[in-house]
Amino acid sequence: MLSDEEQIILNYLRTSPNAWFAAGEISRKASIRHYRKDPRWAYPALMRLFTAKRVESDPAGHYRFIDVEAIEKERQALLRKRNEE
Repeated sequence: MLSDEEQIILNYLRTSPNAWFAAGEISRKASIRHYRKDPRWAYPALMRLFTAKRVESDPAGHYRFIDVEAIEKERQALLRKRNEE
């Protein structure tokens, strides 16, 4: 089960699934209310999402959404294609 902060972050990242975002940008743009209280509010939630493989990170520390359902659909389609051959 996802926390409220994790859900806010995922909802923001889903708006541009192929784009990479810096943690500070995610903190600021995903929830200005949380950002005003604590500019680094998203960092712990991002680490939990990364550990749970819900987001991926690049070497520069940017994050993007992993669409687990789309990956599973592609995998199933590939398996069906292989079985038909």
